[in-house]
Amino acid sequence: MNRFFKPLALAAAAVAMLAGASAAMAAGTPSGTPISNTATVNFAVGGVTQTPVVATSPSFLVDTKVSMTVVPAGGAGSVVNVISGAVKQVIPYQVTNTGNLVNDFLLATANLASGTTFGSPTSYTDNFEASSCGVFVDSNGNNSYDAADTAVYIDELAPDASRRVFVVCDIPASRVNADFSAVNLTATAASGGAANSQGAALAATTGAKALNTVAVVLADVAGSDDLANDGKVSARSGFLVQTAALTVTKAVGAYCDPVTFNSNPKLVPGAYARYTITLANSATASTSATLGEVADTLVTQLGFDANLINASASSCATPTSAAGKGVRVSCTGGTRACATTPIYLDTSTTVTGQNISVNLGTVLPVEAGYTAGQLKPGESVEVIFNAIVQ
Repeated sequence: MNRFFKPLALAAAAVAMLAGASAAMAAGTPSGTPISNTATVNFAVGGVTQTPVVATSPSFLVDTKVSMTVVPAGGAGSVVNVISGAVKQVIPYQVTNTGNLVNDFLLATANLASGTTFGSPTSYTDNFEASSCGVFVDSNGNNSYDAADTAVYIDELAPDASRRVFVVCDIPASRVNADFSAVNLTATAASGGAANSQGAALAATTGAKALNTVAVVLADVAGSDDLANDGKVSARSGFLVQTAALTVTKAVGAYCDPVTFNSNPKLVPGAYARYTITLANSATASTSATLGEVADTLVTQLGFDANLINASASSCATPTSAAGKGVRVSCTGGTRACATTPIYLDTSTTVTGQNISVNLGTVLPVEAGYTAGQLKPGESVEVIFNAIVQ
């Protein structure tokens, strides 16, 4: 009987030997990890188990995968509300190293072109440029921009780790409600390995893989203002001006004269003119206004009516409220008390010579739902006084 070669088992297994390396992270096996592979064949001859045959391939080094994410802290498409003229306004971003090697990340910000449309679900269109912009790294992990945050690049960011970064800009004065400035943040991967030393931007390795060297592969996705596989990622955000839309108007009309009193009065000497200063916050405004002083100076041809007379068909002499209460403040809209009961101010605290001064920050007090001097969208305040033609 001839003996035939009959293998009992023939199995080839690729076994990864991650010598000296930690367990793989979400970012993948760390760059530079040596990888070896062994195949083992078990067999028998004539029913007799033989010594397994082992074959080992040459080892190789894991290459560097460069990738990162850049996201506004408020989420993709988010913007930051600011007021006109504010300085050091902050857009926080989160930069995450999704590659497999400790890297530095270079940071840059730029204003986007006028007319750029951005935002989700609400869309905004760029119509001004934020100024004095810079990028700074959170130094103490408190996720808030402060004076200690002076680093301008991310140093030694490990795989799977994140760092908070702040785009800081000034907002020009005289911007109006709903004005928008679009900006971006770009993070560029740079070589790490030396703490407190800014590495150079990484470039992709060209040519065939050399097993005993570590190549660099740029695996980043396209950002808002860069291309895929360019070693950088960018993301947009912006500054949305949210402010009160305050208008101030001043009206005057003949109120009472010494001949016809309140019947079609004329502004002859001795007649009373009524001035109405109206401060209104538009219903389309995004925020409240905090009112301060209203000042008015009468010309020498006018004298102040210290009693705020109430004109009638036979008199220009009766005080509207009380003698010496020469200024009336009333409100329209909202729930302030002055919307139903006007405030009459003592002339001694509001008039000095020809100068009339009303501090609405004091006159409009803290009330339920209101801070001092607060004028909400859709509300208005009237300041009324009389002047006597000399």
